[in-house]
Amino acid sequence: MGKVFDASNARGRKDRSPGVDIGLQLWTVRELLATDPKAILKAVAEIGYRSVQCDPATAEQHQETLGDLGLPVSSMYVGGNTVNQADDAKIDRTVNAVAERGVHYLIAHSPPAYLNSTKTAGRSKGDAALFYRQYAGVLKRWGLACRKNGIQLGFHAHAAEYEPLVDKTALEILESELSSEEMVFEVDVLWTNMGGRDPVRVIAEYGPRCRSVHFRDRRAGVKDSYDSNALLRSRSNVSVPIGDGILDIAAVMKEARRVGAMEWLVEQDFFDNDPVEELRRSYRYIVSAVPAGA
Repeated sequence: MGKVFDASNARGRKDRSPGVDIGLQLWTVRELLATDPKAILKAVAEIGYRSVQCDPATAEQHQETLGDLGLPVSSMYVGGNTVNQADDAKIDRTVNAVAERGVHYLIAHSPPAYLNSTKTAGRSKGDAALFYRQYAGVLKRWGLACRKNGIQLGFHAHAAEYEPLVDKTALEILESELSSEEMVFEVDVLWTNMGGRDPVRVIAEYGPRCRSVHFRDRRAGVKDSYDSNALLRSRSNVSVPIGDGILDIAAVMKEARRVGAMEWLVEQDFFDNDPVEELRRSYRYIVSAVPAGA
């Protein structure tokens, strides 16, 4: 397994984080990256974020700016359609390119068609369960390529993967079909909770198999839903800056530290107000919420 990413000396500043390096999922600022990438990345670095997570294309496009700002790419992700449709040659090319950048984790998603409830998708629970058993085989191929290149495959779940299917959820199918050497997990705090689970308990259940956490907070009054993709497409803003919502983020941080999940990534789908200020609030909350050594 690749070592836990450490960028504590990335810019020579005194580390004010609670024992980990707090990164940003760059999908959070995707719209700002399209209009003024240097300005938003500079703001991210000045807030105090120590690293970023992004897809390979974004890493390539903004490589020079990220390097100038001392913002390493701690992990990369690849979309579910790419994962599911790639042949062995494309898998090898993708993994090789990621490994050459010194990234330790490559995170896979489910295809977008499977990021809604079976009811919304018009799909039977049996068909969904069959897909995930097949998808486990696909992920095994990616996991093998990752191990050959000295990096670790991970899986990022949305709310839909917590929906009970025939006898297991999609996540339980993947967990049972793939070993911890083949694949670890990245827990998204918001989607886990939207899927009806307590993220603290999920992290505890995964134990050392949970290597990364997406920290997000849930807006008050938002109902549980497995329909992650539908919510995103409709721009339903179910997340708020960390500390402004209803989730016990401090408890999540404590459990993440206990199991050794030390890649912490802030993510927010949309913004109500100034994005930089909301990202600053999230960062400051994490820095202040957990005492050192907790």
